[in-house]
Amino acid sequence: MSSSSYKLFVVAGTGPLGSAIATELHKLGATVVFFTRGGSSNTPEGIPSKVVDYSNVDALAEALKGVHVVVSTVSGGGFKTQPILADAAKKAGVKLFVPSEFGARPRNVPDDNILGYKETFLRHLKSLGLPYTIYDTGLFADIPLSVIPSILDLTKKKFTIVGKGETKISLASRPDIGHFVAYSLTHLPPSQLEGAHYNIVGSRLTFREMLAVWEKKYGGPFEVVSRDRDAVLKAVEASGQGEAAELDYVLCLFERGQGNLEDNSSSLIPGWKPETYEEAVDKYYPAAA
Repeated sequence: MSSSSYKLFVVAGTGPLGSAIATELHKLGATVVFFTRGGSSNTPEGIPSKVVDYSNVDALAEALKGVHVVVSTVSGGGFKTQPILADAAKKAGVKLFVPSEFGARPRNVPDDNILGYKETFLRHLKSLGLPYTIYDTGLFADIPLSVIPSILDLTKKKFTIVGKGETKISLASRPDIGHFVAYSLTHLPPSQLEGAHYNIVGSRLTFREMLAVWEKKYGGPFEVVSRDRDAVLKAVEASGQGEAAELDYVLCLFERGQGNLEDNSSSLIPGWKPETYEEAVDKYYPAAA
């Protein structure tokens, strides 16, 4: 590990992304601890975990004493814990906070928007005066879209898109995201991390180009069903909150071009090339029948 001033890390969230980041930090010689609510068996071997109460700022602050960096990988309902975690980090003297902004990140949305909680939290970080680093990744390349059959049904060879599917989307696998986050946090000086925004990009493809990759792996052609973007947006506004509505809204953002990260920060790691989308599909998608 380099001479970075950050040595002790807490990763909040033990899902695949949190595990990938913690594993890479551990490989680079950092001291890493997982924060969990308890009952998790997903932590990688060799990395200790600590059960915490995310509703208790004082107890969290005590648990964070001496920690240099907090990396939040919470998702879903876990987003509600981030403000408390940030308050505790500030109280404990944590030097840097990495919010769970991985994946699709909205830009300039109002507070009452379905994804407005992300912008609200970033304003909270700024109000605390807590230094932070944002990592933007686009779509996770290693998650098969077939886990959502309403989007990609491999059995029926059917793909349902919003709009024309001709807008570029950035993609990166979670193992690559973990490597970049860990490397940057352990090799870059605070001046290059505080307030910084890094884009991690393995590929830039349209949904139509992604479809060509699936057809190559599974044999084509696939049936393509297109949903009208404006109609989808109206349905999202009418339905309010919920995972299905949030997913549809993200797909609309992609169709608008908000999933295309213009800059790629991967060159910060000398000689490193993140895996392409085709490589990720070959590695992580179900085997062809």
